[in-house]
Amino acid sequence: MRSGHWCGMSSSSRAVLLSSLLIGWGTISAYPAGKQYCLVARGGQSGDQSQHPTSRDEHPREVRKLLLSYLQAGNLPEAIDLGRDSVRRWPHDAELRHLLGLAYFKARQDSAAIAEFQHAEALDDLNAAIPFDFALVHLDQGQYAPAAEELEKAIKLDPSNALAHLLLGRAYQNTNRTLLGIDQFKAALKLNPELPLGHYHLGFAYASLGRNPDAIAEYKKEIAHNGDNPTVLYQLGHVLLQTGDWESARLFLQKATEIDPQSAEAFYDLGKALLLARDTNAAIVAFERCAQLSPTDPSPHYQLARTLDNTQTGGMAFSQSQ
Repeated sequence: MRSGHWCGMSSSSRAVLLSSLLIGWGTISAYPAGKQYCLVARGGQSGDQSQHPTSRDEHPREVRKLLLSYLQAGNLPEAIDLGRDSVRRWPHDAELRHLLGLAYFKARQDSAAIAEFQHAEALDDLNAAIPFDFALVHLDQGQYAPAAEELEKAIKLDPSNALAHLLLGRAYQNTNRTLLGIDQFKAALKLNPELPLGHYHLGFAYASLGRNPDAIAEYKKEIAHNGDNPTVLYQLGHVLLQTGDWESARLFLQKATEIDPQSAEAFYDLGKALLLARDTNAAIVAFERCAQLSPTDPSPHYQLARTLDNTQTGGMAFSQSQ
């Protein structure tokens, strides 16, 4: 039972995990202050503007500061209104267009964001922050090839950005360029060995190539400092189950379901591990939960029926079929 994934992440959790990867935007920046804004917690709400200026200065430098303050506070209507007015007055100011693009992206107006980032790049092709942020729009839309192109530009301008290397690796992984992706994940981890989800993505790439021992080693490194991430726990349990280590798999899958009780895949693999442990009743519960969460997927229903049938006849059944 394997649904569509973005480097092992379901589409429903893609945006959440992208946000968790890019933690602290606006306070922990991938670029020096004043060059990278990265304020992309989508759908932000209006915040307290009492400490921010309320007048719109005539100098574009001051307008940029005011626009940035709106973005930091999540005041998107004001940010978009100010940004639109500003780019009409200073149409050749790349930073204003960059900030307006971020405001549109936060407000989930991706088409408008793309247009502003394109303008910003045309005006300033030396600022690595612009293609980096442009790539985020493409990643959020699942457009991995154009995301890779933008991230390649960003890395050419600033090869020291570990996060850009990691995201480029993800884009490569999702465009069937896994070996190139592995190189980028390694580059990211060399720059920052504790980069959130860095070892996870390297492990997922190894797993996709059938290099399960390498995948397990990377997943365990990730868990050492990110032990409550249910996606990491599930993927580790899944690979351990594939290698026949169902006892270890059971522990990680159990924890994954406790942290994320909506993970159908984790319950499915947990059910298989429990069958191997001859804990039939617990396996039935796990398959039932999986079937509830994924009613249109035949796999948990099949496993549940087989398990119930063999329980009634006094046998033990376990199927590896997906």
